[in-house]
Amino acid sequence: MRNLLLSAACLAAMAAFTTGPARAEEDLMKMSQNPKDWVMPTGDYANQRYSKLKQITAKNVGKLQAAWNLPTFLAVICLSLE
Repeated sequence: MRNLLLSAACLAAMAAFTTGPARAEEDLMKMSQNPKDWVMPTGDYANQRYSKLKQITAKNVGKLQAAWNLPTFLAVICLSLE
């Protein structure tokens, strides 16, 4: 009886783990269809880092400025040594 319960628990756990990521991937693929949503670090699974948005054009790209920055760990150490 104990082995049967243990087997059932293992099968249930395996089923939960195998369906969870597939569902998350489906949601991610659906969200990535909207160019306004940058849902992956590289934009899409092809790592294109390309946005279909039209706010930045050849005429205004030279006017872009940094809105924020995030110092890296190494930069913080180097600055603290000065």
